[in-house]
Amino acid sequence: MPTDDRVSAGGAIQNLVDELELTLEKEGGGRRAPRVPLQLLASWEMAVMDTLLPKFLRVVAWTRCVKFWGTLRFSDLLGAPPAEVDLTGRGLHITIK
Repeated sequence: MPTDDRVSAGGAIQNLVDELELTLEKEGGGRRAPRVPLQLLASWEMAVMDTLLPKFLRVVAWTRCVKFWGTLRFSDLLGAPPAEVDLTGRGLHITIK
């Protein structure tokens, strides 16, 4: 197809593409989640294994570790009631409703 006959060769389309490129450059290409420092992850793992800590703190640390290891978002575990979490020899199974 000749270049002049293409829809993408039109001035309006090219202007739109240029505008989108400028917008993405200004915004940095989209939002990224903040990175978790390695020391923080290590402290969560140690908290999970510390039997002297209250269970609820160990559960909070365990949840943070699971979210990190599974690259889960904040809302990914909201639909997973504790009764639907099962740790077996094959791994962790969570039924999200």
